[in-house]
Amino acid sequence: MIKNVEEKKGESYALVKIALEGFIPVGAYYGTQLMPQIEFLAIITLFSSILFFAATWYRHEFKGVFQKKSIKSFFAYTLFTAVIPYSIIFFATKYSTAIDSALLLQSETIYAAFICWYFLKERVTYAKAIGVALILIADLAILYKGTIRFSYANIAIAVAPIIFVFGNMIVKKLHNTGVSWAPVLLFRQFIGGIILLIISLLFEPVILPSSNIWLFLSIFGVIGFGVSKMFWQLALQRLDVSKLTALLSTTPVVSAIISFIWLGVPPTNTQYFAILLTVFGVGFLFNTTSKQWTTSKIQTQKQERY
Repeated sequence: MIKNVEEKKGESYALVKIALEGFIPVGAYYGTQLMPQIEFLAIITLFSSILFFAATWYRHEFKGVFQKKSIKSFFAYTLFTAVIPYSIIFFATKYSTAIDSALLLQSETIYAAFICWYFLKERVTYAKAIGVALILIADLAILYKGTIRFSYANIAIAVAPIIFVFGNMIVKKLHNTGVSWAPVLLFRQFIGGIILLIISLLFEPVILPSSNIWLFLSIFGVIGFGVSKMFWQLALQRLDVSKLTALLSTTPVVSAIISFIWLGVPPTNTQYFAILLTVFGVGFLFNTTSKQWTTSKIQTQKQERY
C-alpha cells in the first residue's frame, strides 16, 4: 500500500505523543499528592498555554483566535475536552480506584470507532478493527487485576470519554477548514485552565503550592500538557479520530516499558504478552489510511497551514 506522506507524518506525531503520554501518570501522581486534583490540572493547563501563546505569536495567527466563524467551535472544544470530562473524571476518581478508572477510560477507543463511523463516516476496515481489538486486549491484560466495581462513580468515568470523542470531532472539522493547531490550543488551554481554576476554588480546599514545586509545575505543564498536546493536534490534522484514539490507548503498555527503563521494574509475563499484542495492533493500524487521504481533492490541499 502506498501511503500518503501526510498520513506517515501523522503516525510519527502520534508516536511522539504516545511516548510523552507515558510519563504523564508519574507526574500526575506526584502533583496530586501535593495539591487538590482540579487545582493541579488547572495550574499545569495554564502553564501549557504559555507555549501556545508563543507559538501563535511566532506563526502570526492571533487573528485565528478571534474569528467569529471559529469562536463557538473553540468554546465547544474547550468544554468537551478540557473542562467537562476532566471535571467528571477527577471528581469521580475520588470514589473509585486507580485501576477501575484506568480500565474504564479505555472505553474511548470503542466510542471513537462507532461515533466517528456514524458522524464522520470514517471507515472501519478489518485492519482497523483488528488493531483496535488487539490494543484493547493488551490494555486489559496490563490493567485488569481480577475485579471491577460497579458504582455511580465508575459509570460516570465510563461515560466521560464519549465527551472527549465529540470534542475531537469538533476540532477535526476545524482543522479541515484551515484552522491551525496553535490558536486552537491557546484558546483551549488558557480558557480551559481559567474555568478549571474557578471550579477548584468553588469545590476544593485552597492549597497554595509551595515555592519548591513551581518549577515542577511549569516544566510538567509545558511538556506534559503542552508539547504532548501539540503533537496530538498535529497528528489529528492528518489521521482519523478513531485511528488516533486507538493509537493513544497504547499508553498503559508504554508506561510499563517506561517503568522498566526508568525505574528498573521488569515487565511481568503478562506485560510482555501485552507489549507483543500492542506491537501487532499498532502494525494493523499503520496499515490503514485515514478518510481524508482517500480522495484526490484533499490530497492536493496546500500543507502550509500545518
